[in-house]
Amino acid sequence: MNPNAITDVWLLEMHYRMAVAYLTTVWEKSSSELSNLFAGTKEMECNRRFRLQGLLTLFMERAERMWSGIPPLLKPVMEDLAGEPTQIKVLEQDVAEKIRAKAQELQKMDEAILTIDPLNGPGLAGVPEPDDNFELQSPLMSDLLCKVEVIWRKSDKIMSVWKPCLAVTTSDCYLHLFEIPANGNVQTGTAPEVAFQTLVPPVEVPTEDAIVDGVMPKAGRSWFHDLVPGSSLDLKNSNISFNEQKGNSTFEITETLAPSGFSKISKNVKRRKFSLRLFSSQHMVEWLLALRALGTE
Repeated sequence: MNPNAITDVWLLEMHYRMAVAYLTTVWEKSSSELSNLFAGTKEMECNRRFRLQGLLTLFMERAERMWSGIPPLLKPVMEDLAGEPTQIKVLEQDVAEKIRAKAQELQKMDEAILTIDPLNGPGLAGVPEPDDNFELQSPLMSDLLCKVEVIWRKSDKIMSVWKPCLAVTTSDCYLHLFEIPANGNVQTGTAPEVAFQTLVPPVEVPTEDAIVDGVMPKAGRSWFHDLVPGSSLDLKNSNISFNEQKGNSTFEITETLAPSGFSKISKNVKRRKFSLRLFSSQHMVEWLLALRALGTE
């Protein structure tokens, strides 16, 4: 485990909620595709049985004519073939039962392979199913979130430029700056809900037609890539300053980083600075008060 990892409870809660929402969407889309696949499988199996019966009947009729000397052997076979059901509903029910039985068999095999991890508890075992009217709350509605808004930010690095970001302060005294994707039409003043939606990953489930055409979802970066803050500042170790040349709606925030590695030996203090620009001077004052309330000097 990385000792320098951010342990902000809101950040963990947000990732959990988005993971649940992502998996729910994947399941809904996958269920639709699986339903179509099962329907196609049943139709194909019914057609196969119907055609096979016709071919076997034709074969046996010809065989009966060719081998008229052995009617006692052919008669029970013809009776069995004539007794096979050809109704679509009966065939579909039989195929569905066989698919269900196979699925249960595979499930039992998976459960037999699983081993109990002594380091983990029972997880969600025994937790009741959610109510049908249950609705997953947006992370922006969390009580752990203090303030959220779309602002412009720029680092103190050479050639850095102003970029829009979603700024979030939490009750654990962190300021998270989420990078807005390049295709996100977001600017200062955009509603936080709209900006957060650009961070939510799209769900792509392969369809039967896509697989036939050889088109598969692109495999690249992780689905939660945009849900990880580009920068997270510990407000208890940060201070605010102003630069009049940058306007009356801009301020600078500098974080003093905890020593690590060689810096512990050399006792060199590392800092990082960001310039933050708000929509107006009134918004800047609101943010300054919120940051000061969370421990920023």
